[in-house]
Amino acid sequence: MNLQIWNCGSIEPKSITLVEHDSARWLSRDELLQVKWLPADLPIIEKWFQEGLPESSRLR
Repeated sequence: MNLQIWNCGSIEPKSITLVEHDSARWLSRDELLQVKWLPADLPIIEKWFQEGLPESSRLR
């Protein structure tokens, strides 16, 4: 499994085409820890919650 992280601007939800998933949704900071994440995803989600999202230049 490969979790890809993208820091992007806001887009219209109707413009998202799902291929591998049944649904998609935008989460606020407060909603991040309310999702049942896979164990491998938790460290990065917790880091985002504590430190905020990285700037796009730091993602490379």
